[in-house]
Amino acid sequence: MNAQTDSLTYKAAGVNVDENNEANTRIAAHVKRTRNNRVVTKEGLFGGGLSLEEFKEKENPVLVGSLGYHTGDSTCSENLARLVTIHTHSKMLHGAEPIAFMDYIAATQLPAIDAEKLVRGFANTLTADSPVIPLIGGETAEMPSVFEPGKWEVVGALYAITEKTRARRVEHVDLSPIKEYSRPVLVLSMDGVGTKTKIGVEMKKAKGLVKDITHHSLNDILCQGAKGIALMPYMGCHTKDPHIIHQLMEGMQECSRDNNLALLDIAIVENPRLYLPGQYDICATIAGLVDLDKLVTGTAIKKGDLVIGLASDGLHTNGFSLARKAVERAGKNYSDFSKELGCKIGDALLVPHRDYSRSVYPILENEQGLIKGIAHITGGGMQDNIVRVIPEGLGVNIQRGSWKVPKIFEAIQYMGNVPLSDPENKGMLETFNMGVGMALIVDKSQEPHLRKQLEKSGETVYKIGKVVENDGKTAYERIQFVR
Repeated sequence: MNAQTDSLTYKAAGVNVDENNEANTRIAAHVKRTRNNRVVTKEGLFGGGLSLEEFKEKENPVLVGSLGYHTGDSTCSENLARLVTIHTHSKMLHGAEPIAFMDYIAATQLPAIDAEKLVRGFANTLTADSPVIPLIGGETAEMPSVFEPGKWEVVGALYAITEKTRARRVEHVDLSPIKEYSRPVLVLSMDGVGTKTKIGVEMKKAKGLVKDITHHSLNDILCQGAKGIALMPYMGCHTKDPHIIHQLMEGMQECSRDNNLALLDIAIVENPRLYLPGQYDICATIAGLVDLDKLVTGTAIKKGDLVIGLASDGLHTNGFSLARKAVERAGKNYSDFSKELGCKIGDALLVPHRDYSRSVYPILENEQGLIKGIAHITGGGMQDNIVRVIPEGLGVNIQRGSWKVPKIFEAIQYMGNVPLSDPENKGMLETFNMGVGMALIVDKSQEPHLRKQLEKSGETVYKIGKVVENDGKTAYERIQFVR
């Protein structure tokens, strides 16, 4: 592999993480307007929590859902958000009570002012009538070379509660088990696979992409202690390739069965006005359940606690714009065999996102309070994600060299001459999980016990850091890499 002399960064690859973060900050005020007394979690976590306590009294409550989208003019506007919201309502089962809304916004570039405009449109629509429907969370994704310039992909997801007798003809989840919960909470999250999809489609190996979004989603709600019960996947494209669509549908059926997830709604949408030729995108929203007493919030984290890292299986679903650019700069193809990796470059990049819920959830269920905080290490690396669960006034010192970095990251760094760290333009540490896909915060005295259980479940476990006093304002001040 030939290294490039000029450095490549995530920003140079076409993704402006700071712009994305700015958008998330600016839209927080609009999201807050939609909150009601059912919302039990703060903003900024990996999933949003909604109390279902009042529905325990219903005789046969069930959860239903619908996806909304717009295939017409997709230029950014508040009206686009309104149309998508209306579409979710039009598909919802008649008589069901809407309880939460999620949004997914993606484009080639994400100017903060435009992202804010779309979320403002969602908030205005969701608060226009009574009762208000909370915008419980969502995702913004910057995906170069997928969409037409100036066009926006906007997907909405609506969840509702109804009686089982009304939902016999639609996919639903029986919520009668919540009667056994002290204070049941529905945890929701929404995210996408990103530009990893481009590699899967190019190599005609799209089935694993479904595992990516399913496992990513399960990990997100695991951060709040929830177990998945339902999924709503959206797959958009320029033009449907029957081979790719067959793989995606086959993968979705397998994932839903293997993880006991109901597919409340599913959408596969052709939109040549939005997508560049040959392009696809995959996103999904997930629903899970947890008792409020077992909700993981990070509030119990204190100075001296340890940060435990669980090994990743590779890139998972983040940083692929940079990875793709590095391969391109090195003059390589995804089908090229790499002696260093022991496989084709594309196969190393397409290793599916690891599902940590199978090993971590039983611990949460059986040993309440043992794990104080959970961070899913996705886009932005350890710093941007661990900071989300650390209380104000605290930070984390992460010990460099305390975990094994998989060879795929070394290959990307070499091919693109990517700096290890570049907080402004985003180097390796600011972009990738670098071999740690999930971080758990635990009391120092409980670390050996937790490690034993995780290793017994098949996880590779590293002690990567310690919680310290730190009142810094940014992730890079509060979550620091030390030697």
